[in-house]
Order: sequence, then C-alpha cells, then structure tokens
Amino acid sequence: MRNTKAEEAMRELTLMLLYLSRFTQGEKFHEATDFYAWKGCDVDILNELDDADYIRQGKHSSRSKSVYITESGMEQAKELLSKYGISDWKPDLVLQTLYQNLCRKQTRCRILQSAVQEYAQCLQEPWEK
Repeated sequence: MRNTKAEEAMRELTLMLLYLSRFTQGEKFHEATDFYAWKGCDVDILNELDDADYIRQGKHSSRSKSVYITESGMEQAKELLSKYGISDWKPDLVLQTLYQNLCRKQTRCRILQSAVQEYAQCLQEPWEK
C-alpha cells in the first residue's frame, strides 16, 4: 500500500464519510438515484468516541463546533494513519524556519520563541520523518 499525503487523505476520507453517511429524501434507499449527506459528523459516532475517551465534547456538546482530542485519541488516530498508510501532517516550512532562526539569535521576543518552540516540540516526530 502506498503512503498517502495528509491533504489527499483528508479529501478522500471526507468523501468516504459523506458516502457512508448518505441518505435519501423520501425514496427507498436501495431504489434511490439521488443521495445527500450532512456536513457535520455523525452524533452517535462522536458520542462513541467520547465514551471511549478518544475525544471530549465539553459541557455543551450540541453548541460546540469543536472537540478536544485526548492523548488516547491521538495515539489511536496515529495507529489508524499507519494502518491505512496515510502520512501525518508535516509542519509548515515557514514555521520550521522561524523556529530555527529564533534559536540561532539572541532575541528579546522570548514569548514568541517559547510558543514556536512548544509547537515545534509537539510536531517534532513528523519533522524527523
């Protein structure tokens, strides 16, 4: 299996999720020729992921447009990327260059340097690949 880039995988997986969650409007599913899909994620699946502690939806999950991905969720996602041969996101070259330049210079902008360093450490594994 070839390794798929993150951008391509997102596009393809989004299409697959839309396809798998498709529905019809008034027609019998097996006879339908026109299909639709909701733009959001399946709420039952989000609840299952929350129950498995892969995500946290927050106190007002019906109002929130984002979820928190837990450490176990990150680990499971990385295993799935490997399983399906999908490359993880690579950090932006501009950010990597900025981080390297900040590390080389004695800068007074320690907050920026610290933020970039923290982000770089989070993404250190993909940089090494």
